[in-house]
Amino acid sequence: MAMWNCNALIAMHPVIGIDMHDIIIPPAPPVAGPYVWVQILSGLLMPTVQMEPTVVSSFGFPVMQRGTDIGPLLVHVGNPVNIALPFIILGSASKSEFGAFSVLVKKKPVAIAVAKYLNFNLNCWGPMLPSPLPVPSGTVIAFNTVEVGFSIGDLVASLFALIVDMAIQGLMNVLGDKIGKAITGRFFSGTTFFPSPEFFAQARNANAVSAFVNFLNNTFLLGTPIGLSTNSDSPVPASAAGRFSSIEDEALPTMANGVNSLADYLSAEVL
Repeated sequence: MAMWNCNALIAMHPVIGIDMHDIIIPPAPPVAGPYVWVQILSGLLMPTVQMEPTVVSSFGFPVMQRGTDIGPLLVHVGNPVNIALPFIILGSASKSEFGAFSVLVKKKPVAIAVAKYLNFNLNCWGPMLPSPLPVPSGTVIAFNTVEVGFSIGDLVASLFALIVDMAIQGLMNVLGDKIGKAITGRFFSGTTFFPSPEFFAQARNANAVSAFVNFLNNTFLLGTPIGLSTNSDSPVPASAAGRFSSIEDEALPTMANGVNSLADYLSAEVL
């Protein structure tokens, strides 16, 4: 089996996020702009953080499980007058997608740095500008003396999970945007008080509402953003997120093993 060594991720590894988000400053139309944040992988110990305190690295910090999400309340530094900024912070997320499925930490794959000393977390973007899709723009600086074997099957399964999470979050963002605009049109169309319909038409202020609706959908209905990454052992948020996490736990190791078997077969045939 083709395999290379990658550093295991631990709770104190720093993460630097550079994300693009909707900037809404009425009456100007929305634009996309950069926001920067810095946090450690354990974050504020939200329910989406997946680590095992009884398994520690040589530095004495808990090892992270694949799928761990720093979760909401990542303080984004950028344009401070953006009226959507509070909702962006409330709905923020940064998920560690890459893991070694043959190395388990409390029955879950250990999270690894795919580039040995660096990992690229899947971060929240948008919700609509420049794209509704999340992007792996969170750089984890992952110095560690604990290394984990990472196979081609692990890579394929991790990339598959990343793509699925991107698709799910993108769909939720688009849905939230449509719901937000419908709500804005329903309650503000035809009004004569300030802000007027012309104000909303010019500012496309429905995007602020959609960001809030998207946050509510993600956090209270399906889990925090990016692939419903709630720890399945936690009752918070809703059980839908836990069920999705359980499906991942079963399907991804099977995929990794299948790809490894195929790679071994092809390698043997070539040799």
